[in-house]
Amino acid sequence: MSTRCSTSSESPREQPSPRDLAGARHRHESVTKPPRKRAFPPFFQASLGARHQHGSRKRTKRGRRGVSEIAVLASDAERDHVVTLLREAAVEGRLTLEEFTDRMGRAYLARTNDALDELIRDLPSVAAPRRRTRWLFALLSSARAGGGRARLGRRALCTALLGDVELDLRRATIEGDVTTIVVLAMLADVDVYVPEGVEVDLSGVAVLADKQVRGNEAPPRRGTPLVRVVAVAALADVTVWQVPLEWSNRATHEVARAIGKELEA
Repeated sequence: MSTRCSTSSESPREQPSPRDLAGARHRHESVTKPPRKRAFPPFFQASLGARHQHGSRKRTKRGRRGVSEIAVLASDAERDHVVTLLREAAVEGRLTLEEFTDRMGRAYLARTNDALDELIRDLPSVAAPRRRTRWLFALLSSARAGGGRARLGRRALCTALLGDVELDLRRATIEGDVTTIVVLAMLADVDVYVPEGVEVDLSGVAVLADKQVRGNEAPPRRGTPLVRVVAVAALADVTVWQVPLEWSNRATHEVARAIGKELEA
């Protein structure tokens, strides 16, 4: 009996050591798994979230970061400052008397700074030159001034003889805080129209004539100019009409008729 031994030319494979297996497992996990986020304590995470929200806030109209977009309430000093700017614009000819009265009333009623900014934002940088109305004369006819954007100086003279004079100051520009209108009338009618809320001082002498202020007896608004009318009339009527602001587009004869009906009612 013979024993046959077979020998193989291949050498046996070496078994990997535990250290090699651990290294291969670590390399595999580092490639397949996403990097682990670093954990922070809860109070630190809340601080990071608040900082992120603060940095992503939108800029307000004033360009400041981190300021709330809630409108800021206006103070009395800021309202007075805007009224001063409006008065200067009216003196320079940038606003008519009616526009100045309307904006001034809105300025005193404004609650926020944005509402105040709207009142002075559209003022032109350069005022268009206008010709002053220094005198108005009517002889055996009628004369009319105003109606458009007339410019009235500190003094004006109206003379009417056997004729009628109509001076519409609703859209006029008043230079200064006081304007004086001297009226000389005989056998004539003189009508002066001013916006409601503008202070009016009517004085003078009337012989067989009538001089009066007609309209709602509303208290004058603070900051409006004073319109002083000095009348010397004989057999004539001198009337100052205080026109409500909502009637700014009505014709003068319609205004006089409507005010007359209200006073008679």
